[in-house]
Amino acid sequence: MNKDYLKEKLISLRLYVTIVATLDSACIAWFVSNFSSAGIIMVIYNILAIIMLTIIFVILTLKIIYNSKKLKGEF
Repeated sequence: MNKDYLKEKLISLRLYVTIVATLDSACIAWFVSNFSSAGIIMVIYNILAIIMLTIIFVILTLKIIYNSKKLKGEF
């Protein structure tokens, strides 16, 4: 692959990781501050959102690692 393409892809992936990490930390902060006062459905939805965002975060991080190694020529 073209190295410039990989660099641009890495920049995009890092941006997405930043957005997902921000959303994930916001959901965790909401959960901690509103756990006792929120309804059970809101708490369940928030837990599901935290789980999904954490999985997306891990997948994006693995893609960054893979593309970084690809850029260095290790693959």
